[in-house]
Amino acid sequence: MEYKEINLARNMSFMIKAFADAKEKYGLPEVERGSFTSFGDGK
Repeated sequence: MEYKEINLARNMSFMIKAFADAKEKYGLPEVERGSFTSFGDGK
């Protein structure tokens, strides 16, 4: 592997571990359900 590929792999593994730790510590935010509107006449 080239240096760039190794560095990318290290960065990705660090990011995945950081996301997992944050998810465990803080949990996931509540999902807000949006309301979709359609303005067919363009107004």
